Order: sequence, then structure tokens, then C-alpha cells
Amino acid sequence: MDLKKQALEEYNNPNFAIRRGGVNGNAFWNIQAQAFMFCPSFDFAPLHGCANYLFEAKDESEKVYSFKTDDSYALLTPIWNNLQVGQIQLCVYALDKEDNKIAMIGARSFHKSAPFTGDYPPPATDYRTCARRVYDYLLTIPYVTDWAEGKYNTDYKLGMFLIKMNSQIINAMINFTKISPKDAEKAMLIAKNAADFMIKVSAPKGSPLEGLPPTYYWSPDVENNIKNHETVSKRLNTTMLIYPCNAGSAYLNLYEATNDKKYFDAAMKIAEYYKANVCENGTWHQLLSVETGESLAPNYSIPTAISAFLRKVYTVTNDETYKTLANNGMKYLWNNTVKDFHWEGQFEDSGLSQHYSNMTHFSASAIIKDILDNYSDEPEKIECAKELMRYIEDQFVVWDKPLKNNKHGNSKNWFYPAGLEQYNWYVPIDTSTIGIASSFMNMYKLTKEPLYLEKAKALANSATRMQNKENGLIPTHWNTVDCIQTGGDLWVNCLIGTANKLFEIGEYIENL
Repeated sequence: MDLKKQALEEYNNPNFAIRRGGVNGNAFWNIQAQAFMFCPSFDFAPLHGCANYLFEAKDESEKVYSFKTDDSYALLTPIWNNLQVGQIQLCVYALDKEDNKIAMIGARSFHKSAPFTGDYPPPATDYRTCARRVYDYLLTIPYVTDWAEGKYNTDYKLGMFLIKMNSQIINAMINFTKISPKDAEKAMLIAKNAADFMIKVSAPKGSPLEGLPPTYYWSPDVENNIKNHETVSKRLNTTMLIYPCNAGSAYLNLYEATNDKKYFDAAMKIAEYYKANVCENGTWHQLLSVETGESLAPNYSIPTAISAFLRKVYTVTNDETYKTLANNGMKYLWNNTVKDFHWEGQFEDSGLSQHYSNMTHFSASAIIKDILDNYSDEPEKIECAKELMRYIEDQFVVWDKPLKNNKHGNSKNWFYPAGLEQYNWYVPIDTSTIGIASSFMNMYKLTKEPLYLEKAKALANSATRMQNKENGLIPTHWNTVDCIQTGGDLWVNCLIGTANKLFEIGEYIENL
């Protein structure tokens, strides 16, 4: 089948509506959504005593399309195909028996997103070559290379997110010893020193968070970096429990590479904390006080990375306790997040999320991977994966003509196709783009439907085109004219994550 035609048919298919609210007890997860690729419905409360409802939508051509229905939660199916890509103004009226308007019961402004067409530029280079060039670029970044001398580079302001940066650097340098033998000695030194620093500044023995590295590294050298960040300045002396597990996984990787038991011991301190502090529902609190160890918010951790770490601990120790903890973490997602569709964004530089206020794609992608790994022969789970992939594409992929009214700046300079990160930072990001490409690839592995593979390639190809031809940099943010040349606000962890996914996608596709 022609893939462009298939994509357009899915785009206009009411059966592809995503977890329709008001039906079968489903919540309206899209109350804060700004854009839709697949036909939506909205939480317009019914008006008692009215006969019908009139839906009127005006697109950017100033044309008005309407339909009448007895359902205030109706899908926009009757007019969806007619609406142009772009900003839509929707009004819904209650009608009496003579079709007179009694009252407006709701209004909504949103962007109708462009569908996948397949008409995108080819890659600038093959994926693995692109990834290897990123790895070479890492050894030009002072924050990375200064670890060879055991130095914490205070000029890199994002270094205050210590676990996030150093864990990825450790993993990347371990990989580098295999990729580039000539750089192996320096790479291993960087990895060890980056790990040693995290261990050194971890919570001391006898403290409530003993053994946990700090989510926010506080010292006089980085005081201004923290104070100048509105969200982070409010998080001093706190820890987010979604992050220590990343350090633990990096320590275990380093232990496997060096056989140095101090890294195993550091990882086990983190694992023991998770074992001792798991909540009854199978996950962990999200935000804790460093001083008391008490929870500071009602939010629970989305435990995908925690479960991955504990599963790795199990493979090293054969202690069934950690396997059980890992499985229970994923059960929490199945029993809660999959059901209520609150794909909560959890980021150290963003406010805590409530009531579908800051949705993201990362945990939905983790569930797709879980289905691929553990439920690939269960039709109901496969259908769940398909719906999650539609949700990710619907909310976080830009194929063309991005939304104009974005609170995070004018989208006219965006590079795309691309993936957007979260509602609180609704811009194209390298790791979101390549992470969503990986999810499309996982869907192809699960279903063998060619359209998924083509969408994966379209996004991965974008990453290769975003690479600076001279130095190998792929910028984090794809939303300024000069981002490829300057790099802008470079998140080292994102750069490494992008390279790693490119390696994985390249190896899979080249072996098809």
C-alpha cells in the first residue's frame, strides 16, 4: 500500500481517536493540549434540557464548518477532513427543538497538525557515522574533558544537574573505549573521575538519603547558576528520585568495565535506598527533602529508569528482591498511568505536574518498549502500543507547519520533522526527535507495519541533517536559525542520548 495514502487515511480515521474522554470512564487527558494530529473530542459538559448541540469550527481560511449532534463530547469527525492545517477556533452551542441556539457550552482554540507525507529530505549521512562524529565531538567539550584531570568545570552551567550529566558521560566514555581504542585511556579516566566526583558529593553515611548523589549540585562555584534558574532555585536541598538510578546504572557499567568494587558498592547503596523506601503502590515518591528524607509533594515517580536500574542490579546480584521491585515499578505504570493516561512530565528544571498539565512522551515510549519485550504475542497489548504511538505522534511530532501560537517562542525558525519534549517546553529537541524515532522503530519490530519504519527514518534523518558538518555537534534545541552553528544551550546528556539511539537505529536498519 502507498504509505502516504495510508498515513492520510489514518489521519482522517475516527477509529484512530486517542483515548476518547467521556467514554468508558476515560478522563479528558487533552485538557491542556495545544495541537492535534488525529481527530479529537473535548470536555464540553452537556446542558440539561437541550435537544442537540451545534459544533462550529473556523480555520485559517476563515471558512466555518459545522455539524449537529446529540453528544456534547462528540468527535470532530464530520468536519475534521475539511479543516485546513493551522489554527482552529471551535465553538459549541446547545440547541432547542427548533435548532435555535440556547447557550454556548464551550469553546476551544487549537492547532490542527500536518500529517505524515513521506516527502522529507534524505539523511545527510548514515546513522552510525553521525553518532560516531558526536562521540568525537564529546572530547572537545570542556565539561567532559576536564574530568580527565578530576576537575568539575564550573563554566558549564548545566553541570549543576550533576546526575543527569555525569551518568551519561560515564556511559559514553565506557562506550568510547570500544569505539575508539586510541582514546580509550583518556575516556576511561574521564568516566572514573566523573563517577568518583558523584560518589564524593553523595549524601553521607547516616543521613536520610545516604549514598544518593545530588540531583542539584550546590557549591559556591555554581551558586549563581542555581539562583538564576527560577525553578531550580526553589529546589535547593531537594532530590528527585527519578535520577539516582541513572547514577546507579552508570556505576554498574563502570564496575563491569573496571572490576573496581567501589563502583559496585556505590550502586548498591542506591539500590538499597530504593529497596528500603518503596511505596505500597510499587513506585517511589518524586521529590524529597535532602535534610529529612520526607516527601515534599503528592507526586509519585514515573519509575521506568528506576525499574531498569533495579533489573540491572538483579542481573549482577541474582537477588530476586530487585527483580520484584523492578517488575512492581512497571506494574505501577500499567495500573495507573496507562489507565488514566496521565503521561506526566517529570523534569528537574520544570515544575511538578498535576491534572494533565505537563504531558510528555517518554513514559509512553517506555510502555511501548515493555510491550515489545514482554507482551508481543498479546493482541490487546499490541493495540495499546498502537494507541500510545498515536498519542506520541499526535502530541509531540511535527511533520510540517508547526503551531504558531506557542508560548515558548515563534515556531517559524523550527527545524522539522522533529519531536517536541513536553508541554512545559514545547519545542523540537534532539533526544525527543530520536527517542520518538526509536519508538516508531519498536512499533515496526512489534507489528512489521512499514509505515512505522518510514516514520522512524524520517525523524532519524532529521538528526543527521542537524549535525554540524565541521565538528559533529547536534544541537539540543532546534528552534533558532543558528542552532546548528552555535549549539545554543547544549545539554550534554541529550547529545549523548541522541548518539546512542542513532547507533541503535542504524544497526537495526542496516541489518534489515
